[in-house]
Amino acid sequence: MPLALTQVITPSTPVPPGGTEQQGNPSDSAHVKHLKIRSALLSRFWGKDPWERIPRPAARQTTGDSRWTVAQENHYELAAGTRSRSQGQWDIWAAVFGPQGRDGYPAPIWDKQSGVIDRSVAAYWKTHFDLASIVTSNWTTLGPKLAGRMHFFVGSEDTYFLNNAVELFELATGKLDSPPARFQFLYGFGQRHNWYPVTMPEMFTTMADFIARRAPAGTDTSGWRGTQQPPALMLTTGRQIDGGVLMYGA
Repeated sequence: MPLALTQVITPSTPVPPGGTEQQGNPSDSAHVKHLKIRSALLSRFWGKDPWERIPRPAARQTTGDSRWTVAQENHYELAAGTRSRSQGQWDIWAAVFGPQGRDGYPAPIWDKQSGVIDRSVAAYWKTHFDLASIVTSNWTTLGPKLAGRMHFFVGSEDTYFLNNAVELFELATGKLDSPPARFQFLYGFGQRHNWYPVTMPEMFTTMADFIARRAPAGTDTSGWRGTQQPPALMLTTGRQIDGGVLMYGA
């Protein structure tokens, strides 16, 4: 039977407006935690099946087992704080990427009880947050600035389905030319959230090398990095599949 939230639990500590923090933002809003928020067929917390309604998962194990559903997560956030003040992931995205509502608080992208999407808010997300849409729509201007300079890594079994957004971004930008995008996409086979393709020291070396090689002509970069070289994997472009390192659980 459908889930329903009939009571609001008052937080023991008042929740201040604003001040949210975020982690793990997807690069394409067509898939946000596995939901296609722009699809008229997927406007609720339930999946489409020929025989029955199936709750949509929001998090999973690498075994494929669901950890919790989209409805459960949104109902939890609503209980923790109304008006997008729970500091949960969906409310964080609403505060950072969404428009301001008529009441002065972040406008929710959907009704947290029913899951019905607000199409005007979803349209705002597309033009202000959807990286794939922004990059592909403005490639004439952005291309010379971004070509070869965007790097993505994600586990193929990301806990929150963020690999879906990365794969969509790869498909969208792979069609770009004048200039070709030449972006880097590293996928950790069978890996979950917080997967890295290299160790943290190697990541810092790669970042320092990237900055030093693109410094303005004549800049003294001798103190910007040590003597270590970035791993060969981190100097590639296009798609790569790797084992990598799991830094911490999620």
